[in-house]
Amino acid sequence: TEGVGVRVMAVVAHQRARRTLRQIILMRRKTVVDQHSHAPSPGTEHVAQHADKTRLLRMHLGQVIIWQMLRTGNLRAQAFARRALAALGPRMLRLSAERGEGAHPYFVPVEHTAEARSVLGAGPLLAPEQAVVFESDPSAARQVARRFMSTYLGLPNYTNNLKRLGWTDTDIADGGSDRLVDAIVAWGSLDTIADRVKAHLAAGADHVCVQVLPRDQGDLPLQQWRELATIIPSL
Repeated sequence: TEGVGVRVMAVVAHQRARRTLRQIILMRRKTVVDQHSHAPSPGTEHVAQHADKTRLLRMHLGQVIIWQMLRTGNLRAQAFARRALAALGPRMLRLSAERGEGAHPYFVPVEHTAEARSVLGAGPLLAPEQAVVFESDPSAARQVARRFMSTYLGLPNYTNNLKRLGWTDTDIADGGSDRLVDAIVAWGSLDTIADRVKAHLAAGADHVCVQVLPRDQGDLPLQQWRELATIIPSL
């Protein structure tokens, strides 16, 4: 049954990739015709659509590669013995446990860590990412957090994962509700940030990858890294 499922997913992914590739080729042909006929160049909307199609093609081709390797047996456990997958959903989490070292979930609240551990079981590595802001003013902290979150709240793999956890479209819209922002990004004092790291560990994480979000995007948060290092003995 598992082999049949793998073959079906490989076929579906392959068909999607071919369909998307045809759409890109047709779009490029239309662009060439427009240019040769001295028609106006493609507008912003056309370019955006092309970028979306290219992104989808890469995603579908990635599916083809993974599922074909699984089907043929070339994706062996030993080849991924020291690799963790950036898994979010149950199927990818199970794959990370079966074929790799474990999972490195990104852009997740603490409740995802608990669910991921229940899927992975006791053995595999679970190393979630936790974004933090060293800022005690709620408005300023959430402004930095929303700047970081804006990219991921526009990507379906992350928003679908949040919805699986019970977050709503209202939580996700308009830069994220305060409740969602606070769940994804820990902000405040060093003690508050340490409590969030400990919450992940208590939920089943083996390791927490802390990402410091500086107030100014170009800054290198050396001082914050030094402060974080001081809490390691207490973890």
